[in-house]
Amino acid sequence: MAEERLLQKDGLVKGLEDLVISGRQILENAIVERRNGSLQDFSSKKISLLLGFTDMGAHFLSSLSVKTKTEAEELWKKYFHDVDVRDHVEDLLQLEMDWNEFVEGVDSELNLNDNLHGENLLDAVPIRVLVISFGCREGGLYWLQDTGFKYDMLLDQQREMYHAFGLGMSIAKVWSFSNMFLYAEYKASKRQFPRTPANIKDNIYQLGGDFVLDEHGKVIYFHPSENPSDRPSVTELLNAIGEAPKKP
Repeated sequence: MAEERLLQKDGLVKGLEDLVISGRQILENAIVERRNGSLQDFSSKKISLLLGFTDMGAHFLSSLSVKTKTEAEELWKKYFHDVDVRDHVEDLLQLEMDWNEFVEGVDSELNLNDNLHGENLLDAVPIRVLVISFGCREGGLYWLQDTGFKYDMLLDQQREMYHAFGLGMSIAKVWSFSNMFLYAEYKASKRQFPRTPANIKDNIYQLGGDFVLDEHGKVIYFHPSENPSDRPSVTELLNAIGEAPKKP
C-alpha cells in the first residue's frame, strides 16, 4: 500500500513537472512570436501556438488516470503535504497567472475588452427558441446540419443584436489557461471537437449569451457568456420563464 502511494506520488510529481516545463515553453514561444511580429498577425494566426498546451494537458490527465482538472486537483490535494508536490503545484499556478496575464495583455492591445440540449423540456412550454448567428449563411446551414438543431436560426452579420446585448469579443477568455485545460479534458475523454469547413470563416473571439424575452420584448433573463463554454442549463432558463411576472 505504501509502495503504491509512493508510485502515485512520484507519477504526480513527474506529470506536474513535465506539464509546467511544456506549458512554460509554449507560453515563451508565443511571447516571442508576439514580440517579433504584428499584433494582427499574432492574434489571427500565431496565437494558435497556445493550443499545444491542450495536448500536454491531455497527456498529463491520462498519465494520472483521470479525465478532468478537478480530479487531478483532488489527487494533488491528497499529497499536498509533500514538498515536491506542493512546489510543482505552485509552479503550475504561477504558469496559469503568467499565461492569463499574457493573453489579457493581447486583449488590451486589441481593445477587445470594451466591446441542444434539453429540447424536450423546451418543447413542453409555450416559447419560441431562436439562435442568432453573426456568421455567413453557409456556416449557419453547416452548423444546423452538424448539430441537428431543430429550431430557427437568424443571421445578424452586422452584429446589431450582439451589440445591443453588450456582447463583446475577448482573446483572454478564449485562450485563458482554464479554457486550454477544458480542451485538454475533451482530448483526454476522446471527445470530438466541432469541425468547420476551411471555406467558412469564423471569429472565434466573439462571445455569445443566452437571453429570454417576454411577449412584449422585455428581457426577463440576461446571461452574457464569460467564456465560450459558459452557458446556463435549460432548467435555469425555464426557471427564469416560470418566475417572470405574469401579465393580467
